[in-house]
Parts: sequence; C-alpha cells; structure tokens
Amino acid sequence: FFFLMIRRPPRSTLSSSSAASDVYKRQEYGERRCCKMLERKLGLSDVRLVAAMLLVQGVAWLSGVRFGYQGILMQATLGLFALGIGLIVALMLHCAEAVFNRKPRFTLRGLWHFFWITRPLELAWRAVTAPLRVLPDAYVLGQVRCGTTSTATYLSRFPGAHGPFTPWTFDFVQNKESFFLVGHYFGCVHPSLYRMCFPLRLTRWFHTRVLGRPFFAFDACAQYLSAPWCAEYISNITPHAKFVVNIRDPIEQNCSWWKFEHGSIDFATQIGLGTEWVAGREPPESLHEALLLSESERVRELFDKASYDMLRQHKWWLPKWASTFPGGQLGCLTQLGKFGCDLERWWGFFARDQFAVIEVERLGDPQKLLWTLNQLLEGVSAMSTHETRELCSQVVHANATPKTGVHLQLTAKQQQHWCAVYEPHNHKLADMLGSDIVRGWSRSPAGEDRAAFESISQLSGSQLLQLREAMPRLLRSKMLKKIFDSDQDGYGHGSWTRLTLSFLLAGCADITC
Repeated sequence: FFFLMIRRPPRSTLSSSSAASDVYKRQEYGERRCCKMLERKLGLSDVRLVAAMLLVQGVAWLSGVRFGYQGILMQATLGLFALGIGLIVALMLHCAEAVFNRKPRFTLRGLWHFFWITRPLELAWRAVTAPLRVLPDAYVLGQVRCGTTSTATYLSRFPGAHGPFTPWTFDFVQNKESFFLVGHYFGCVHPSLYRMCFPLRLTRWFHTRVLGRPFFAFDACAQYLSAPWCAEYISNITPHAKFVVNIRDPIEQNCSWWKFEHGSIDFATQIGLGTEWVAGREPPESLHEALLLSESERVRELFDKASYDMLRQHKWWLPKWASTFPGGQLGCLTQLGKFGCDLERWWGFFARDQFAVIEVERLGDPQKLLWTLNQLLEGVSAMSTHETRELCSQVVHANATPKTGVHLQLTAKQQQHWCAVYEPHNHKLADMLGSDIVRGWSRSPAGEDRAAFESISQLSGSQLLQLREAMPRLLRSKMLKKIFDSDQDGYGHGSWTRLTLSFLLAGCADITC
C-alpha cells in the first residue's frame, strides 16, 4: 500500500475540473502528460526514495533480517528522512507567505502535499555543492504570461542546453526556471548560492573537453524582468550573459496573469495552506480593481523601496514583502505591463546587443524565432539547418492558462481607460524597438470603431453589396444579432462599428443615409 502511495501524488482532494487540478496535474510543452509519465516523474525520488528505504529497512528489522552495518545504515536513512521533513516544513511555511500570500501555518494536509511537490534533499545537496557549479550563460527574463515557457522550450532544444534546478516538481517549470532571485529559497538571493541551481563544473568540462560538444546553462524565470533588484544582481553575477525578453499586449498579459493567478489561489487552498491572507496582499475582487491597486501610491512606493533601499543596503535576503512581487502577484498588474520601463532599467546595466526582444505574435513563426535565438547565442551554441527544419514543423504552445470561472471582461469605459494608460508606454516601447507590432497594442475601442467606419465608408454602394452577397446568408443574421448584443460586443450600443455593420447586413447600399 505504501508503494502504491509513493507511485502517484494525492489527488483525492482536487476536483478534476478545477483550475488547481489543471496546475496540479501539470502539463508538458504543448501537451498534457499522461498518468504514467506523472508517476515516473515523481516516483521514488528525493525524500520519497528515502521514505521507501526507511520502510524497507524497518520491515527487514522487524522480520529478523540482519546484515552488516544495518544499524548505521538505518540511522543514516532516518537522519536523511528527518532532514527532508524538516526542510519540507520550512518550505511550506515560507512559501505559504512569500509565494501564495497566506498566513503561514502548519497542517498535516499541507505537509502531505508538499511531500509530493518539492525536492528538499536535492535542494540541500545542491546548496552544499554550490561552489562547484557553473553560472548561467543565458536568461529568458519574462514577462510572465508572454510566452516564456514556449521560448524556453525552443531554447532547451539547442545543442548543449542545460536548464536550471527548481525545488518544485511541476512539469511546466522543470528545466525552465529556478525562482532563486525572487525568494523561493527561503528568501536567499546571494550570488554564491545561485550556482546551486545549475550543473557541476565537472559536467561542463566533460561535455566540452571530452565529448567536444557545446555547453551552456540558462534560467528562464519570467519574474526577473520586472523584479526591481534583478538587473543589478545579475550584472554582478553574469555581466556577459545573453537575454531573451518576451513581451505582449499589456492588457492581454494582465488578463492572462489574473486568470493564471486565480488558478494558483485555488491550488494553494486545496493543498491545505488555508484561506487567511497576509495583510495587504488580499486578492482584489475584479480585474479592474486589481489594475487600480497596481497604480496606487502604496504599490509604487513598494517597487521604489525594492529597487533602491534593498540594493543600496546589499541585502542578500529578500524580505517577504518584496517576494515574489512587491505588493503581491495581483497587486502589480500595470507594473508588469510597462515593458519599456523594465527594458530601460536592464539596458542601464547591459549592452543592447545582449538582448533579443520577442513579441508574443512572433512565437507562431518558429523559423524566425529560431533565427533570432541563433543570432543571440552566436559563439555559445548553434542549431543546425536540419535541426531547425525539424523543429520548425511544430509550433510550441506551452503552459496555457488553466480553465477557470474567473470573470475577465472589462466594460467599454474601463477598457478605454486602461488603453489610454498603456498607450504612451506602448509608443515608447515601439520607438525603443522600432516595432510596428507594439505600436498597434492596446488600441482604444472607440479608435478601432472609427477606423473601421472610415474604411467601410470609403466603399461604394456596389462594393458594399458585393461584400454583403459574399457573406453566407446564415451568417448575416447571426452577425447582426451579435452586433446588437452588448454582452458579446462590449463596446456599447453607440459604437461606429455597430452602426456600420448593421447597415451592411441589413442590405443598405448607401451607408451615408
């Protein structure tokens, strides 16, 4: 019975249709893993292997089986198990507050789940051997929900790529992000311990000198871009590294992050971390309230404090109010969407040719994406033409947002307000990058309506009739109903697009009437 429990994590407390279940069951790059892969991944590893060894030794002892050094072996196994359980408890209490924004408390249910989703003994081993390990050569900085997992998937398929260690067992973070510099490791962000997340120097020597193969390590933690302290920290650790920055329409990014974090909230509740929130980190009731909170003076002061006070005092222990985002994951939405400000901060410590900025729209074209990565990693690694052609045949869409019942819709007035907030930042970013894609982000609905009206009004009566006749007859009535349905359209009854398309679908040739 014990071995059956070890083979798979507990799932009886998780609803099969919940967002937390989607996160808990985890997903591979582009597809969800089956149960056998899940069992093999968790399997007898880390503290779970030690628990199995302890059980076998206990059964052997009770059965009267004796062998040399049996007592020493049992004591060593018991000591490792006690160390693992102690680290699990410490991780649970720390992450409950720093990662999940809950008041830390010990529960057997939480201990049981953290037994399955963490790697405490490997964390301890890597901390001891940290001086013998390498530092990363490349980073995927973020932003969150902007395609960093997909980009890390492409990056991991380059020859010699080695991803980081993470204390979590979730598939979507395996060999992808370490979370070290945002406080998951008990708040420690000391550069000497950052090495613990990467392979041994012996591994690099063996690959480069013995096998004659390329070797590079990378960290794709999507929270580094907007963490105010990370640019200066990383400039002191790896000043010659290469960086990939993923960006996205900020309103779309905010919506996706809001939805994803609500899945994490459900997950934290179901694994026994309770429902008592840390003061000042309670989740807002709606997306609009979360956006307003992120623009508040309190959150701005927290980001300023994190970027100046902490760095000037050379703190190598991240305070819990700053991890993993100052103000909490849902209290910094607009801070995450101002990519131009983040890039300016990073470009203040690194040369611009060390960066490749990738809009999320470009992830659908693997050929151009791989060419960009090849250019960035020149001298570190390179993908052959055959490997590029093979990889281009499949588009990676990793770590999709779990399904939730969270309400995301902004009213027309709210959407117009946030479009206006982001518009100067998008224009600034577009000028910095020379990107027409960025210039078209977060357009005001009213502006889009007027543009659509102007383009349609330039058509002649015969062209309008041809356009109408080309539309399937069944579609005309459905489109007409959708236009007058404010819940689906979201722009209100007075929009230019609504008026224009209603004339078109009704068969009116002269739109000026």
